[in-house]
Amino acid sequence: MLPSSGQGPVCAMLDAVVLANSLYELTSVTPETISKALEEYKTERMPHVKAMYARSKRNARILFGNVRASKTTATTTKAKKDALQKERKRVAD
Repeated sequence: MLPSSGQGPVCAMLDAVVLANSLYELTSVTPETISKALEEYKTERMPHVKAMYARSKRNARILFGNVRASKTTATTTKAKKDALQKERKRVAD
């Protein structure tokens, strides 16, 4: 997943809906039923989240290689700035 793919907000909305449905279906509010509802939520969402994380990690490796995120971000930003400066010089000349 690319950061611009919108998966973060989509995942947050799905989490909210699934959690709300799990809690809505409670017949009584006790620690045991709440724990059960939260476990059902986790069971339903975890496979999707793990798959999404794996795709995101794979795509990051394809795009940036096998480096840490903070280093990747700094390197990518510097490379973009350098390329932009070169292009501005080229256009100005």
